[in-house]
Formats: sequence, C-alpha cells, structure tokens
Amino acid sequence: MDQENTKENLVSENLPTTTPAETTIHEQDGTKIEAKKATANSTKIILAVVVLLLLIVGILFIGKAKQVPTPTEPVKQETKELSLIIEEPTDLAIVEENKVTIKGKTAPKAIVLAYTDESEASVESDAQGSFKTEVDLKEGVNELVVTSFGDDGQEKSVSMSVVYNP
Repeated sequence: MDQENTKENLVSENLPTTTPAETTIHEQDGTKIEAKKATANSTKIILAVVVLLLLIVGILFIGKAKQVPTPTEPVKQETKELSLIIEEPTDLAIVEENKVTIKGKTAPKAIVLAYTDESEASVESDAQGSFKTEVDLKEGVNELVVTSFGDDGQEKSVSMSVVYNP
C-alpha cells in the first residue's frame, strides 16, 4: 500500500487541484493568453517594420536633400558675327546726282542706318537680310557710313567715300 500511496501522491502532486470544468476554463484561458501573446507579438513586428521603413525613407530623403546639384555647363550659343556687305555704291564711286542709293545685305530683320554730313536714313532688312535706302549728298567728297544693328546687340559699320560731281 505504501507503493500505491506513493503513486497517488505523485499523481496528485502533478494534478491540478481544480475540477475538470475549471481545468477546461483554465485551458481556455491559457489559449486566450497565448492568442493575446501572438497578437501582441504580431503588433510589435508590424510596428518594427513600419519604423524601419520610415527610417529608410527618412535617410533617403535627407540624402537627397544634402546632394548638391552638379553645375551644368552653360549652353554656349554660337553668336554668329554680324555681317554687313555694301553692294552699292562702291568706295570712291563718282555720282552725278545729289542722292545715292545704298543696297546691301546683313542679318535678317536688322536695323540699318546710313548717313552722311547732309542726311541720314534708316531701314529694316528683309527676311533674307537685303536692304535698300538712299541718302542726300553735298557737292564733292562725302563720307558715307552704313551701320547694321543685330537683334542680339551686335553692330557692324562700313565707311566709304562717295564723290558727288554734278
């Protein structure tokens, strides 16, 4: 009997002191506790992932904000030198009238100014750069200056002498 008593003592020590109904409730409570622990662990994992993502985004954003833009080479626009060609009159031309017609070529839509001591005239060149105007002359040698003004601020001048011999 001592052996049975010992076995009963061992079994009774390992058994809960509750009724089977209480054990079921306890097991249900245990299950609920495990479920709550699993939910808490999932929440912690989700929060850790969100914090990690925010940290990564923040680092990337700060990294971009600190980047100094690389200077780009300024676009070099080739400025074509303004040309001015006087087709008429030629230098040291002798004319018999007190007016001379000036014909030439320059940049398209450029303003052309022609002047002597007696008069001046201005005209806009056409889409091809051609122009034509006239100025008055005094008897004898006249200094004729023709200047073209480009739309980019450039200017070009040509000087010549024209002789008026009536």
